[in-house]
Amino acid sequence: MQQLNSLMFRQYDIRGVVEKDLNDDTLALLSKAFSVFFLQHGVKKVVIGKDNRDSSEPFSHIISDILQKYGISVIDVGTVATPMFYFASKILDIPAGVMITASHNPKEYNGFKVLLGPSTIYGDEIQQIYQLSNNPD
Repeated sequence: MQQLNSLMFRQYDIRGVVEKDLNDDTLALLSKAFSVFFLQHGVKKVVIGKDNRDSSEPFSHIISDILQKYGISVIDVGTVATPMFYFASKILDIPAGVMITASHNPKEYNGFKVLLGPSTIYGDEIQQIYQLSNNPD
């Protein structure tokens, strides 16, 4: 079984090199971990946003498909800047979601900011996503 690179799980986000760290298989593991994490926190609906990197659009489809398989409704707000993702979450009253972005990093990177409640998760909660991604159950 493929595992995710632990170095992708940083203090405030999850970030890796596309095709090396992030491919269809690893993204499926990560998306399942997002799903379980959200369900553990009672989340039934999420917002997904993405930046304009080439990998962001296909990544959003994979994440959305897997979240929906776990029974989580997805509102895709499209290609937006990260502040617009947060604004959409507030205006739609959906305090959970995933923003697909590697921020200021070079184009070969992509990543994820995970929103839960009033802000994105960090620290131990990011590590929970990592632990969930390595759990085959």
